[in-house]
Amino acid sequence: MNTDMTEPRDVPPPQPRTASAHSRELGEELRRARSGASARQLAGRLGWSIPKIAKLEAGTRGITEWDAASLLTACGTDQDTLTRIRRLLSLDVHAYLRLHGDAASDELAGVAVHERLAVRVQCYEPLRVPPLLQTAGYVRAQATEGVSTPVDRAVRARMARQKVLNKFSTPTWVFYLRQAVLETEFGGLAEAHEQAVHLEMLSRRDDVTVRVLPNLVDGHPALAHGVSLAVLPQPSTPVAYVELDVATAFIDDETAVRAYQEKFEVLDRLALDARQSRWLIAQRASVCMNRLAGEAESDSPAPRD
Repeated sequence: MNTDMTEPRDVPPPQPRTASAHSRELGEELRRARSGASARQLAGRLGWSIPKIAKLEAGTRGITEWDAASLLTACGTDQDTLTRIRRLLSLDVHAYLRLHGDAASDELAGVAVHERLAVRVQCYEPLRVPPLLQTAGYVRAQATEGVSTPVDRAVRARMARQKVLNKFSTPTWVFYLRQAVLETEFGGLAEAHEQAVHLEMLSRRDDVTVRVLPNLVDGHPALAHGVSLAVLPQPSTPVAYVELDVATAFIDDETAVRAYQEKFEVLDRLALDARQSRWLIAQRASVCMNRLAGEAESDSPAPRD
């Protein structure tokens, strides 16, 4: 594999540090690149220590382009992965944009690693059900209307991402969605019913809170843009991530993170409480079920005389 790099001279060894959003995503990319090889095997190929591999993958040790190229060569990494990681190495470490390319946004290493490590995640989506709460049918309907990722891949990726909700040491999840989104029949009436039932069921979990923003507060500035905020174990700074059409932004700049924390404080004041939200969701499921029953009855053949 051609890396187009020469070994640097007089470069000081990377110092231990607290992981950042950037270094954690880079570490997750390096871990994935191992592709089945153990850290011991990789360390043996490179002549490195196992702790060095572990710290690189945890994002707590800096890495030079030379070391990254050496590691990826030892892993037999393909050229596309090498290019993607080299681009990641060049990005601003406190606020950076990750293009989706031909992948689904749910497949980004930065999303996976922060939702896996978080102790608390808050998520607000202004125009759709939050991704981790979507049914497969909802995802399929959404992907069909989209412009990038193939439908089947989008569904598989989102369902795989949702497995984080079922891991043993799951974070505390708080989701906000607008009442108008809850009342939208995205994908049709049957899918709206299935989605409402799914939301009501998830809202009963001890580790999941679903808060509905009533139509009464529509137009408030805090509702304009969506964001997720992952709170990580101390001393790490929380990480905000915002999904756009073709890219996802990751931000752990302290001033920006504080602004997002204040946004969620506002959403907390505007939203119905968990009990009221669950009731509204259950009512929505009931309305959809009654309408489906009415449609089925109207479609049945008239009795003969």
